Amino acid sequence: MDNLHIADAVSHFSRTGHGRRKDLSWFKATLFVTAAFVSCGQALAQAPAQAAQAGQSDEGGGSSVFGDIIVTAQKRAESANKVGIAITAFSGDQLQSLGFKSSTDIVAMTPGVFNTADTGAQNRKFVVRGVSQNDFLDAVEAPVAVYIDETYVSAQQGQVFGLFDLERVEVLKGPQGTLFGRNATGGLVHFVSRKPEFGKTEGFIDLGYGSHDDLRAEAALTVPLGDSIAARVAGYYSRNDPYVRNIYPYGRPALNTDTPVTGKPDLGGQESWGLRGHLRFQPTETIDWLISGYGGRSTTSTGAYESEPLIAVYDAQGRQIDTLRVSATETREAIGPDGSAVDIFLDGDLDGQRPVPGGDLFGYKQQKLGANVVSHDFASKDFNRYTSYGATSNLKIDLSDAVSLTSITDWKHFDKNAALDAGGMPTSDFNFFATAKTDTIAQELRLNGKSDRMNWVAGLYYLNIDNKTRTGLPFLSTSFLATVFGPVESVTEVALKTKSYSIFGQADYALSDQFKVILGARAIREEKKFSFAQNVYLNQNDFALDSTVLLGQGTNPPLRQDTGQWLWAGKAQLEWAPRDRLLFYAGVNRGVKAGSFNGPLDDFVSTFAPGEFAYKPEVLVSYEAGVKAYLAPLRTQFNAAAYYYDYKDYQAFKFFNVTGTVTNAPATIKGFEIEATSNPTRGLDISASMSVIDAKVEDIQVAPGVFRDVKPVFTPKFQAAGLIRYGFGFLGGTLAGQFDVSHASQQFYNLRNFDGHTLDARTIGNVRVTWESEAKDWLFTLAVTNVWKEVYRDEEFDLSTVCGCSNAHIGKPRWVNASLRYSF
Repeated sequence: MDNLHIADAVSHFSRTGHGRRKDLSWFKATLFVTAAFVSCGQALAQAPAQAAQAGQSDEGGGSSVFGDIIVTAQKRAESANKVGIAITAFSGDQLQSLGFKSSTDIVAMTPGVFNTADTGAQNRKFVVRGVSQNDFLDAVEAPVAVYIDETYVSAQQGQVFGLFDLERVEVLKGPQGTLFGRNATGGLVHFVSRKPEFGKTEGFIDLGYGSHDDLRAEAALTVPLGDSIAARVAGYYSRNDPYVRNIYPYGRPALNTDTPVTGKPDLGGQESWGLRGHLRFQPTETIDWLISGYGGRSTTSTGAYESEPLIAVYDAQGRQIDTLRVSATETREAIGPDGSAVDIFLDGDLDGQRPVPGGDLFGYKQQKLGANVVSHDFASKDFNRYTSYGATSNLKIDLSDAVSLTSITDWKHFDKNAALDAGGMPTSDFNFFATAKTDTIAQELRLNGKSDRMNWVAGLYYLNIDNKTRTGLPFLSTSFLATVFGPVESVTEVALKTKSYSIFGQADYALSDQFKVILGARAIREEKKFSFAQNVYLNQNDFALDSTVLLGQGTNPPLRQDTGQWLWAGKAQLEWAPRDRLLFYAGVNRGVKAGSFNGPLDDFVSTFAPGEFAYKPEVLVSYEAGVKAYLAPLRTQFNAAAYYYDYKDYQAFKFFNVTGTVTNAPATIKGFEIEATSNPTRGLDISASMSVIDAKVEDIQVAPGVFRDVKPVFTPKFQAAGLIRYGFGFLGGTLAGQFDVSHASQQFYNLRNFDGHTLDARTIGNVRVTWESEAKDWLFTLAVTNVWKEVYRDEEFDLSTVCGCSNAHIGKPRWVNASLRYSF
């Protein structure tokens, strides 16, 4: 069955028309993962039958990377391999071993999980099993929830942050509405930081240096303040120089010859820091109180987009029905139904021809896509800023031996200021700006209980989100558009207040020593207040979103709407554990995400009726079966799951011109995923994983009156990952070499699924060499990421009707890092 799926994926990929290099890239990944599975089987078959459990050392083995990870997916501590949920979990040591530095790095080794991207890939959101939404409006919540220490992160920008001093990360796939505070249809990602321990002083210092003057420092310290009180402080600092060269004014057309030319900064540089503090207080044996605070900031360049020429295709009714990548000899601005040239008026002429064959509408032609070279007239090395801070109180009281009460009070603030060159080219036209402020207050009260046969959880949850977002398209003062329309900027102003109240509960009951049934439900009341306005202001500063001189109203009139919705989520599951460390589960899970509102950019063309701003809740009914088995003689943990998603009113974001909206549509998703980890002999670790997803969103209007079934965005049909690590004694410590690889097949970045809306398949390999002292206090690491310099797009925006081009972001090039860590 697996071979058939792989063959289908190979056949599908070969039909896309990409070159031999990408076919070989796909083959490399498949071959590596297949070899990892085979080597597991061969090596494991020779392992002694009395092998110890995974993650435990004995004379025959001892994993340095893998092991049983304790998770709290069901609001109690238990092994991830004993929970009937598809979970991929990483311990803090694994995160360090894999070299993950950012929250979204985990997708590389998590089957069925990917991420969307926008703002030059500075903003990313998780995609789990095809459940995604790439609306870049900051007021919108994602269908995959992110949690930090049991607290929900509502802001989109909050899904991307630096990883430091973590105990573990849990990725829960499928709806998780019955236990976690914020109901989410796709699943959730939970980041758990290290907490202080009583009576123990310990910590570490980690310093690193790499390509492009990449500097990183991380440190943590736990200090006992008495017998029942302890504090832990942790932080990191990171920066790197730009790695994308800006060669402006290369390619700048004669249209702007009278404008003075000045040097423009290179792009891709960043500076970020994060700080977290915990104070843990345990005045009695029944009370455990944790007070936490954090803050962080990331400063980056404007988005490092490369410009790639695209061409729009129109039918006889003048509807855009396709987008194609431009050939080297293409001269038409757009393609009519009979192959004739169609004029796009934004370039300032009426000839219907591109000034340069194979270039965009303004005569610019990227030197070489993926060469990390751009020509941006609008650029800044440190304009984009993302700030967050907050505080949490987590109080646990044991009311008896069987019942405990948990109270979690949380406040978070997010602040965003970002901009980019909208065309990604040297022609002075218009830019994209986005500012947002989000405040979140949440309160959870939860009771946990247990008896001989039952574990149960019940609770109340309150969430208040206050978001104010401004997005705009300023016409630069040097732009030819400013000579036509004036130096103006169109600004969309959105305010969205959300209040959510819910009551939830879940219980698992042991029918016998082998069988268990799980039932859970959540009832939700969701209230939203929405205001929207499109205004035109005088552009007084090319590096700011102005609002001082109001010139008039934009294309769409102001709007205020309030909604109130009753929602519910539920779960029913049966588990069978015929022996220790063998679990079968099957169940049905209903997830729901509340409806919300569109806040489209003003493209001076698109008008929306009042009824088109609100969209309905989405409901996902998941049918899933899985197995988790530890094969002791083979030293292997094997997990597999198959699922079928029946989606009602899927919230689908469709981008067109320079704006986009969310509409509701039916969808189905089906797939399976496999994970295996093994420690066949001392010092040798092997892992392999793969996933296959077949997804369809039905009846999407790709053009007025044109409906098609499409694939959800950023959803590779096939993913695979593998890792081999071997360590041995050397110079009084352990020397280890590690190679890991991840592959994702081709996917779409726009829900319209035009031919030019594909992102190439990618295969990324990484190499790490470490030496750790026998006392485990010193650790030296040398790492190379993207070792074979894979060039791939990880984000793109279709601007074929604006500039005859796209904004394409290219993934990071090969990067070398070295670090030294001291633990005490």
